[in-house]
Amino acid sequence: MEQLFEGLYPVDRCSSYFFYHKDGVGSNLLYQIKYYNHPWVGEYLGRCMAQEILATSNFFEGIDVIVPVPLHPRKKRIRGYNQCLYISQGISKVTGIPINEDMVYRTRFNETQTHKIRTQRQENVYSLFALNEDSSADDTSILIVDDVCTTGATIGAVMDAFRGTKNVRFSVLTLGLASSLH
Repeated sequence: MEQLFEGLYPVDRCSSYFFYHKDGVGSNLLYQIKYYNHPWVGEYLGRCMAQEILATSNFFEGIDVIVPVPLHPRKKRIRGYNQCLYISQGISKVTGIPINEDMVYRTRFNETQTHKIRTQRQENVYSLFALNEDSSADDTSILIVDDVCTTGATIGAVMDAFRGTKNVRFSVLTLGLASSLH
């Protein structure tokens, strides 16, 4: 996953909990979280992932804040919650790292990325996120949390929101890493 961002963003570390395969166990878990109104599964998997990472590495060392990939308000109203926030809450409970779900916001409603190829995904997320004017991110180490990484386009778009900030560093953590990337 680190290769997706290499040379483009100041990324310290990246990790995923499992490889995502269509119709695999991970796929079923992500569907439960996103589409079947089971956000608690995201919180539980976030805790499990953080516990496993803490037991084997210093991945979370130096991270100041967790930023879940935001949903557009319309999508959040439809779904009722942001699945990335629940995953982040599980991580935060284990690590003690605070969450800032208002640091970045979606600037517009966009189409789903599900059936798009890499270039279409990048076009679909261009200028999709912005830094909240009340947020100060200078000299901050940020952990971006998403449910699945397919091409890195969405996560890269979140990082783009921080252009113009000074000394910001990123780490990335997702539940799934798409099978096309490994």
